[in-house]
Amino acid sequence: TNGAVDLTLTGGWLGQSCRLQAATNLPPTNWVDLLTFTNQGSVTPIQDVGASNYSQRFYRVEMP
Repeated sequence: TNGAVDLTLTGGWLGQSCRLQAATNLPPTNWVDLLTFTNQGSVTPIQDVGASNYSQRFYRVEMP
């Protein structure tokens, strides 16, 4: 959408603090934190508005 990537995260522990991270290559040499959020339920919509700056991007969610 307008150069952004829409992601839908499902599952996880309700109320859990999470970090959405991205890398531009696999295997990743370093992951970059995009945002920190609290899991609000079974579905969490996320939008990466900086995605259009990269030819490819990989995502993961990190939970402490």
